[in-house]
Amino acid sequence: MKEKELATTEEVSYKNSIWDDKDNPDRLLSQATKVLSKKTGFLSLAATNDGNIYYSGVGYLLERPEFFDIQLTRNLFLRLDEIGFWERIINEFIRINEEVLYFLGEEDFYDPLFESCGSVFGDFEGKKTKGIIGVIGPKRMPYAIIIPQVRYFSNLINQLLKEVKF
Repeated sequence: MKEKELATTEEVSYKNSIWDDKDNPDRLLSQATKVLSKKTGFLSLAATNDGNIYYSGVGYLLERPEFFDIQLTRNLFLRLDEIGFWERIINEFIRINEEVLYFLGEEDFYDPLFESCGSVFGDFEGKKTKGIIGVIGPKRMPYAIIIPQVRYFSNLINQLLKEVKF
């Protein structure tokens, strides 16, 4: 798969959209999920090793036909609140040492109900805070466009957290 490169204007837009919140990790991650969700049109999620979860874009998710299935959507929303599940993903990044991690379907989500789901996550690490940020949507999402956005955003958050020593 050939990834679509982010335009310089997109990179500047991303950076400007969260720059003012760089001194407060909670606001930074909250704003970052809002911006990533708006830019991708999918549900965006960030989770940290201290048990914080941030997400935005529920409305975007509900526009996708896969999520018209109330049982799937209900279980996904329940999964959003499972701190342990997201901690496992953070630990998976530590284990595999990759820049981007994909979760596709039943096998990766540990539940057959999620067969039609996909996600892309990048990780970040500051002095005290370690975590992930990414998007969740249908398995058919345009990965060539989503991956560079998630990668850039996770690298940007990584950089900002290290600069302010969080």
